[in-house]
Parts: sequence; C-alpha cells; structure tokens
Amino acid sequence: MISRRRRWPALLLGFTGAALLMTQASDSSAPIAVELGHIENAFQLSAQLYSGGEPRTGADFAALQRRGIRTILSVDGARPDVELARAHGLRYLHLPIGYGTLARSNTLRLLAASAASEGPLFVHCHHGKHRGPAAAALAAMQLGGWTTNRALSWLHLAGTDTNYAGLYQSVGSFRPVSTNALASVDRHFPEAQAPAGLIEAMVAIDRTWENLQSLTSVPGRSEEPLQAEIVLLAEQLREAARLPEAADLGGEFVALMNRSGETVIRAGVELKQRKLAEGRSAIRESCRQCHRQYRD
Repeated sequence: MISRRRRWPALLLGFTGAALLMTQASDSSAPIAVELGHIENAFQLSAQLYSGGEPRTGADFAALQRRGIRTILSVDGARPDVELARAHGLRYLHLPIGYGTLARSNTLRLLAASAASEGPLFVHCHHGKHRGPAAAALAAMQLGGWTTNRALSWLHLAGTDTNYAGLYQSVGSFRPVSTNALASVDRHFPEAQAPAGLIEAMVAIDRTWENLQSLTSVPGRSEEPLQAEIVLLAEQLREAARLPEAADLGGEFVALMNRSGETVIRAGVELKQRKLAEGRSAIRESCRQCHRQYRD
C-alpha cells in the first residue's frame, strides 16, 4: 500500500502530466499527419500528444527530440530500443497491450503513465495503426477532454481496423477515472519488458484458431466476429515472427510465420465469400506445414 507520505509526490507528478496534456481540451482541431523521420503513421493529436509507429533509427529518435518530445510510451510487445532513445535524451515507458478489450488494470497503468510523462508524449505500437492509437485515444479522453466520438473518429483516421472490436470497445466505453484511482497505481513503469515467449504466442494462436473453427461451424453466423478472429489470427502470427525465439529458429521459420499470416488474410476473403471449406483448409495446411518442420 502506498503511504500518505509517498502518495503526495505521485499525485503531484500525475497532476503535472495532466496539466500538460490538458492543453488539448481547448484544442478542437483534428489530429494531423506529421513527418517524424521514417516513423510510420505519425500524427500529432495536440501540442503534448503524438502517436505513430515504432522508432527504429537514430534519425527517428532525433526527429522526436526536435519536436520537444521527452517521453515515449510503447504499447508494443517487442522490447524498445531504450539505449538509442537515451542517447537522444528520451525516456521510454513500456506497457505492452494486446488487440482485445483492455483490462481495467492495463487501462489505469496506461493513463497513469501518460499523466506522469515529462513533456510531450509519443505513444507507439509496431506500425502505429491499432494498439498505439487506441492507447493515445484513452490518454486524450482522460487528460485532454476528448469526447467518445472524437476518440473513435481518431481511430478511423489512424487506420485502426474495425475488426479489432476490443480496441474500439475499450475506447467507446471508456469514461474518465478519478484522480484517486490514478494515484493508487504503482508508479514503477519499466523502460523495457521481456516479450512474451514463443510458447505463449502459440497458445494464443491455437486459441484463436479454435474460436475461428467454432465460428465457421455455426449456421447463419454473423460476419463480424468471424472477420475479427481472422484479423487477430493473422496479427498474432506476424507478432510471433518478431519474437527473439523465432529469430533463433532461423530465417526460414520467420518467413513461414509471415507467410502463414498472409495465408490467413487470403483465407478470410474466401470465408467472406462463403467458401468455408477452402478457407479452413488453407489455414489448416499452413499450420500443419509449420508443425511438421518445427514441432512434430
């Protein structure tokens, strides 16, 4: 439990970050695309909040520094380049999230980290299209006075896939939390966390595959849940290909995982056209090929 004496600095730190981001409240302009080195899908949401893809080079971090950004919040699973960020005077906070509905504990930590940021904040995931924009939307709603409609419009502008129903639900149902709730959050925000292992990734992939098979076997099923699982499965395969353990297995394995993701997307088109057998068969064969070479 946080003592009263220790709690005051946490509260003051939160108020400082909140005061900075609250400058958004009077800014009714829409987010604008900006050039930040070679960072993908970079946007400025306000004077104090930016969103985009992963910074990968010194030029990317230098571009962030020139914008006055001092804190980077990564919600991606991969370990951020903390050392390169430090070399450019930037601080990393690493709080990975998934593509589904955010747990309240995760939401509170994202908000507390945003409130505690020093100077302008840059929020990113891998490509800056799905998880990052959702996290930035929550920060803008909590600390910048954004309405739900404005936040959802931002997701569409950023290119967040509507098949990620959990991300849209997290933003659409969000209501600002109390200062006391934020003050209760542990203020230890790691610069980098080890990515989930390949075994955990495969368990999640298997679970999604089972959900997909179940949905395709339901007569008269709704299209939206099916396509949501398709998009999620493809992204899980691509994310697994980025894990260090995947690289340890060699370039052929990484390429196979990425091809599997592409196969899933193509199968999604067939499923959408009611070619259920063809779609399921394509995904199943992709899984079997990988299992024959690397698991069985």
